[in-house]
Amino acid sequence: MKPLFPALALVLLLAPAARADMSWELKTETTLSLGKEKRALPVSTESFALKANVLRIDAANNPTMFLNAANGTVIFVDYPSSAFLLTEFTEVVATRDREREEMSSRLDRLEAALEQYQGADREVQRAMIAAQRKKYELWARPYTVLPTGERRKIDGHPCLKYEGRAGGEVFQEIWAAEDIVLDPAYLALHAGRLAQLDPQRFSHLGRVRGFPLLVVSRYGAVTVTDTLSRFTPAAIPPDAFIIPAGFRETAAAFKRQR
Repeated sequence: MKPLFPALALVLLLAPAARADMSWELKTETTLSLGKEKRALPVSTESFALKANVLRIDAANNPTMFLNAANGTVIFVDYPSSAFLLTEFTEVVATRDREREEMSSRLDRLEAALEQYQGADREVQRAMIAAQRKKYELWARPYTVLPTGERRKIDGHPCLKYEGRAGGEVFQEIWAAEDIVLDPAYLALHAGRLAQLDPQRFSHLGRVRGFPLLVVSRYGAVTVTDTLSRFTPAAIPPDAFIIPAGFRETAAAFKRQR
């Protein structure tokens, strides 16, 4: 009788690789400090899910994420007008400058209106306007992230602490899980552009080793805390995702098929 082990080995080789679906929850907490008083503003919670080797489709053309099941890396992808391309974002800087000018003008109008406002929450409104102005001021400066050497565990993940600096001023602390890696080849090309689109979410990408599970940003009297939790294998409906035509996976990222 022939041994069973060669056949078993062949079955294992031909069997599909185990999926590595992932999901997590992002909670954003905002705290306002007025002297010795601290006020908690409404908390927002968002849920995210990645299906192994599948792009998440977003009808609003928002940046999406891709999970490489082969090595467990996460890749951030953006596509315009349903044409699945790794966009170069050539007009991003000019767009953000315009947004900053428009926001500054809007904050000026709000401050002027506040002079006539006699509501009980006047000081809260004033502090929020100042914090928004501070936020735009900070993100207009050169942004750097440096490791501090401090470590701790968050949700069972070993994390390294980083400091986010804007023009030398420390305003962010980032705790990144060292056992959840981001794709370095993709980030080297695109993290900077994504950071220009949304500094709060993307500026630390490519500068930290690992997945940021906790990010604390301080804008004057306002502190914003983003916490990732429930980082678990995901149970995702198969019809919630689609593999875009014209793309194939490579070791580094996606390349468009010609």
